[in-house]
Amino acid sequence: MVKQLSGLEIRFLMKELEELVGARVEKIYNRDDVFFFHLYTGEKKILTLWPEKGIYIGEGKHDKTPSNFCMVLRKHLRNSRITKVEQVGFERIIKIYFTKKDSFELVLETIKPGNIILIQDESIVFPLRIRKYRSRWIKPKEKYIPPTSNKKIDDFKESEKQDVVRFLAVDVGFGGKYAEELCLRAGIDKKKPLEEMDEEDAKNIKKALDEFLSQDLEPKIIDGELVPTKMKLYSAKGDKYESMSEAIAEYLKEIKKEEPKKEVKINEMIAEEIIAFNKKAEKARRKAEVIMKDFDSLQTVVRGIKKAVEEYGWGKTRELIDNYDGIETNRITGVFPDENLVIVDDDIEIELYRSLGENMNRYYDLAKKYERKIVAAKEKIIEFEKKPKKRKVIAPKRKGGWYEKFRWFYSSEGFLVISGRNATQNEEIIKKYMEQGDLVFHADIHGSPFTVIKNGKKSSEKTRQEAAIQTISYSKAWGMGHGSGNVYYVEPYQVKQQAPSGMYMGKGSFLISGKKNYFKNLKLGISVGFSEKIISGPRTAIRKKTNNYVIVYPGAESREKTADKIMNVLSQGTDYIIIKDDIVKVLPGKCRVWNI
Repeated sequence: MVKQLSGLEIRFLMKELEELVGARVEKIYNRDDVFFFHLYTGEKKILTLWPEKGIYIGEGKHDKTPSNFCMVLRKHLRNSRITKVEQVGFERIIKIYFTKKDSFELVLETIKPGNIILIQDESIVFPLRIRKYRSRWIKPKEKYIPPTSNKKIDDFKESEKQDVVRFLAVDVGFGGKYAEELCLRAGIDKKKPLEEMDEEDAKNIKKALDEFLSQDLEPKIIDGELVPTKMKLYSAKGDKYESMSEAIAEYLKEIKKEEPKKEVKINEMIAEEIIAFNKKAEKARRKAEVIMKDFDSLQTVVRGIKKAVEEYGWGKTRELIDNYDGIETNRITGVFPDENLVIVDDDIEIELYRSLGENMNRYYDLAKKYERKIVAAKEKIIEFEKKPKKRKVIAPKRKGGWYEKFRWFYSSEGFLVISGRNATQNEEIIKKYMEQGDLVFHADIHGSPFTVIKNGKKSSEKTRQEAAIQTISYSKAWGMGHGSGNVYYVEPYQVKQQAPSGMYMGKGSFLISGKKNYFKNLKLGISVGFSEKIISGPRTAIRKKTNNYVIVYPGAESREKTADKIMNVLSQGTDYIIIKDDIVKVLPGKCRVWNI
């Protein structure tokens, strides 16, 4: 089943989204068609926009190279401030308003197939997807027309649905589970024929809806279903979440999971690379062939644009392109003065500082580059098949423990140690998982994780020192290039979760009272090893689990390059395939590898 947010679920999320008003847009990234807005509201937050699925406040992994649409968003929205966030009725449409020098409106349509549309003065600047519908056309320079609205509860006489529950689920757009919930609360048989529904029924349903929406937020996931508040349909306890965004992120994350392959051979992985290279080569060659086929007409247009830019500048040139109704100029779907390029037919970039012939050859060269990679990949398969050594396979998947969303390790004495990856996780660890009998660690520097040794009062100095090394190594001391630092630990009762009157504490911050127990001048460094999966932590703890590990210290090499080196070493000590991204995730920052 494809999961996506309903209009009612978005309504429950709106309070969190409205808190983003006043936030400044610092950066914008994307992963395919999912977009991540890095915001600053006094603390850093990430707003995730996922067309067709939903929206929430939470982080996500992004691509290294931004898409064209991501570049458009950066150009117009970076350093702007959010002035308003609103939902259109109970529709699955969210509008976000931005102001900098100019004002823009960003519309997220989560109705299938989903879209993100940048608008200025009611006119579309650029959409994620150009689409033509019966009643509207989503393309640059067109006036934005929203999708047809759902019916209201009072419109029941206009519906052709068979019964009340179908009318509420489909025509009003509440979805199946909420339609049933409202019928239950209103005391109406969900199978009641719609022709028998009257004004009193409509009044009772609206009253039930108001009462439902006024309930306190208690987001859960019960049997795979997102449940934002108490519902009579669900009696099971389910997994609780601190915010609607957190619940949504977990709910939608299930969509991205693929059925793990029990065994993936190296040559099968290379074959997948060949398929990807082939698609890229075909795409580049197609672009080159389009330019070659329409060379004369495109040449006329490109020369005209270059001449106009020289004489009038980009502002007037853009106006001329917008107002000139010609067959070839209508093919220009994007203009990017800062990059000195135009986009033809939605995805063909023409760089104006090159001749049209050079642009065509650039795409041919790109196609040849990927074709060479295909040849090299095929040679790898042949070479691999000749080798008698045992084929590597991906380690079998197993259900992870609750603690694996945090940074974690088991100490050399067997105690579980967890650390927050960010302010949100710091807060979660202290508020949700810290218990009497634990020990709590924090580096003596601004920008440190909170680390907890579960049942830590029973641990010895050895485990406590390992937890302290973990804490200082994942603090900002690593990024600042420090070689050593101080860490203290306290008991849970010394961690105050509320600030004194007149004092403000940011998210993930807590007040420490009483005596602090210090580890001083601890050397920064962690070990990365492989034991059926990538593990990381202090050296003394990791070597208890495996002899196949590497030590890293703060350095100048990027996490990606460091991960390449570590992957090469760890691969020699196992028959399993090492996944590079798993290594990148555990590295604190730029590194220096010690024992290679």
